[in-house]
Amino acid sequence: MSTPTKDEFENVGTYTVGVTTITARGEYKGVAVRPGDRVWLTQEEQILTANAPRSDAANPLANGMLKLIAEGGNLLNRRPLRPSTEEEVATVVAQSEDAPEGTRPPTEEVATPVQAPAPKRAAAKA
Repeated sequence: MSTPTKDEFENVGTYTVGVTTITARGEYKGVAVRPGDRVWLTQEEQILTANAPRSDAANPLANGMLKLIAEGGNLLNRRPLRPSTEEEVATVVAQSEDAPEGTRPPTEEVATPVQAPAPKRAAAKA
């Protein structure tokens, strides 16, 4: 079973709008999208969201409240999965040049362990 493609939308309006999503269990769930927030919706979720309001004017996909940012089928991941090799090498080289061997670089944070308090002893009975 393939994963459905999702498109990215941004709430460009001035108030929160609702969208309908489908959970992994196939249940419909309403989600609030605040101004400036983004949401990923499948085609089926877009249809459910468009059909949910009582009037066409309240449809966030048609009235301009939810703006299409990216079609999922046309893009790969836009965020880095891990630092690039060049960044990792530059960081290691910079750290090794900052401090002489046997010392720590000035930017390295060192934690001081906290010693647990000694247990209280019960008073001796006479």
